[in-house]
Amino acid sequence: MPKTITPNQLLGEIGEAAVRLRFLNVGFQFDGRSRLEAGVDGIAEVMDNGKPLARMIAVQVKATESSRYSSENETSFSYVADPVDRRPRLTRDLFFQ
Repeated sequence: MPKTITPNQLLGEIGEAAVRLRFLNVGFQFDGRSRLEAGVDGIAEVMDNGKPLARMIAVQVKATESSRYSSENETSFSYVADPVDRRPRLTRDLFFQ
């Protein structure tokens, strides 16, 4: 039986590529995680004029098929994470955005 890539898998990859591009456009590094991940899709390193500052942001990517989230406009957005998803991250040593 041949394997199938689902539309949801493709959407996730597209979302991660968009996030990577956004971080690169503001001058930060972005390293995606492997497929063996449990919530952190990538790590962004804060840069100052091309100099790494050793400050990391753990990133969880959320993608949607619709063009916008309900609390999104041209300059900003907000996304309220489920408390069950946030609680374990509050005890880690990386800042989660």
